[in-house]
Amino acid sequence: MPNQRGSTLLEILIYIAISAIVLFIIGESVSLIVSSQQRIKGEKEINQDLTLATAKIEKSIKEASAITGTYPTDILNLTIDGVTTAYFISGGVLQKQMGVASPVDITTGKTTISSWEGENIFTLISTDTVQIKLKAVSGANTDIQSQTQTTVSLRKSW
Repeated sequence: MPNQRGSTLLEILIYIAISAIVLFIIGESVSLIVSSQQRIKGEKEINQDLTLATAKIEKSIKEASAITGTYPTDILNLTIDGVTTAYFISGGVLQKQMGVASPVDITTGKTTISSWEGENIFTLISTDTVQIKLKAVSGANTDIQSQTQTTVSLRKSW
């Protein structure tokens, strides 16, 4: 029998099968990496928005001379230097309105800010203490969400 060069059909099929398996594994790995990066980005955006929101509200409460309005509610009304300042959510964005000025966005809009399920955002614990409950959901992936709760009091001047 003369020396034959080339590959048999069986060898080509085995090569194609092994190549397909390797490409499938690579594709799944890339997909897993991309979804992990998106999850991390969503969690980071949520944490930034919740941290920023609570920090701004806490700062305003500590600067306020009074907490006004009827509680529990989804609108926090404060008196700061004689001006009524309100915090509320509009279209999934936490906003701050001072007096009659237009509201200013506090959160980025990359997440959707809301109250906890069926609960009000602001609850008056005492005449000078407010409990805040916020929930944030990632705009890119609604499975990524977080909640925060904090209690803040007016700064008392002795």
